[in-house]
Amino acid sequence: MTDAFSYIRDNAIDAAAIYASSNGWYAISVGTIPNTGSGDFVASLAGRAAIPPDSYCSTGEAYVSVAWSRPADTASQTSSSATASLDTPFDARPLTTQEKRYLQAGLALQGTYSGLTDGEWGRGSQAAYEAFLDQEGWSDTNRSAAILAILTADAIEEGRWTNLYMPAINASLYYPAANMSALDNTENRTKEIDSYDGSIATRFYVGNQTDVVDFHLSLRRDQDNWGPLYESQSDGLIVTGTKTGNFYSYARSLRDPADGLWSTVFIVNQLEDKSNRPALMASGFQIGRAPSLDVSNSGHLMSLVDATVAEYEAGRSAEVAATTNAPPPPVAAPPTERFSATGSGFYINADAAIMTNAHVIEDCDTLTVEGKALRVIAASEPFDLAILTPVTPRSADNFLSFAAKPARLNSDITVAGFPLQGILSGLNITRGSISSMEGLEDATQMQISAPVQPGNSGGPIVDRFGRVVGIVVSRLDYDYTKRLTGAEPQSINFGIRGAIGAMFAGLNDVEVETTDAAGQIAPEDLADQLRDATVLINCEGRH
Repeated sequence: MTDAFSYIRDNAIDAAAIYASSNGWYAISVGTIPNTGSGDFVASLAGRAAIPPDSYCSTGEAYVSVAWSRPADTASQTSSSATASLDTPFDARPLTTQEKRYLQAGLALQGTYSGLTDGEWGRGSQAAYEAFLDQEGWSDTNRSAAILAILTADAIEEGRWTNLYMPAINASLYYPAANMSALDNTENRTKEIDSYDGSIATRFYVGNQTDVVDFHLSLRRDQDNWGPLYESQSDGLIVTGTKTGNFYSYARSLRDPADGLWSTVFIVNQLEDKSNRPALMASGFQIGRAPSLDVSNSGHLMSLVDATVAEYEAGRSAEVAATTNAPPPPVAAPPTERFSATGSGFYINADAAIMTNAHVIEDCDTLTVEGKALRVIAASEPFDLAILTPVTPRSADNFLSFAAKPARLNSDITVAGFPLQGILSGLNITRGSISSMEGLEDATQMQISAPVQPGNSGGPIVDRFGRVVGIVVSRLDYDYTKRLTGAEPQSINFGIRGAIGAMFAGLNDVEVETTDAAGQIAPEDLADQLRDATVLINCEGRH
């Protein structure tokens, strides 16, 4: 038990219970999830460092007793102990990785942190925190860390900081949607993120090592007499920052271990811009999908925040009052230009619930299917999944069931969707196979050979029995891949595993059917079934 508690402390795990096992070992549990898709879910969490890499999912059959469990009133107990420790020096070790990442984001917005928001609290993070204290003239206490968290929450909410993932370069970053717009770059299938006031411009590139080194060398050669602010080059990371005229240029390049290509974010902002927005955008740039910018309400950091707020409300802290009463920074009003977009989805139960991709509904003010309004009841950026239901209750006579078991490698599959609206019309059906059981370093996805186009996102991938085995999510960009590698990619597309979709529905209390049905359906009949269950989602929003 001593070792178990030490492991929890050293790894900052938000443990729910410790179980004694029949083999004499102890198992630390962080909670329970449905069995369907649990293995992929745990692997995905471990890959994103949300749980330790040696975590696994167990049925619990070997557990003989509960050796310890988190008390129901843990939050109040933690708050009480936190109140007593607000004046003690801040120690990051009890924080979870996500809580440390949150404070790193806050320090970037305060202008003292330029490292990665990776949740690794080393000398760089501590130095940035101490620089923040010096900047504000505050003492080193847990109270100061709690106030930093409060300021971070305000800034994230006011800026509407959003997690953006770009499959074409397998990289992501955070950007403030209240101050900046993210428009499609059709040339390389990334985004162009520009501030509404024209003070910040952000571009993305992918290339081999020679390309990225030449890019950074050109930045360093083109500097004026101000010289480079800093240069950094290490294994898997190249950073260049320069001042040129009235502009500050920053480039961060990261090597993707999956294919050896380098993804680059290039940010140019006017020196007059003092918002520190580029600092968080750059520090949050990373390979793969970045976790969301939030923290658990039951974690150690929130216990400090709760205690600090309670202290302030009781009027016992002039320091807290002086900080939290400060007026928020002005937020530029976004333009009101409207846009229209479409995507695909499919009915998953008799109540006409629809599953699609989260990116299909991003920034949508209104969502409709056949003119009928929809509301979002669940959306997940990490899994890129969303569930919609009709605003006016109705039923769906035809919906799709999920396969009870994962599809096997090289299984025949059929994809349905509404691609290239405005060029094509009506439902599009394509066929192929499962060519890999993993996506681009993502255990929640699989690779398929069935052709897909823009607009297919969110459509169903079904096996020859008509069962959902996946949800279309992206395709590998043809022109960009050929330009980078010289090879012509053929039918390399990606889908989210069907088990993840079924699990996502279950976690959000949406009923779906799973089946082991083994009656093969003729391709023509399968097309009829998909025509009745697949829908065109219309989105209206504002840039």
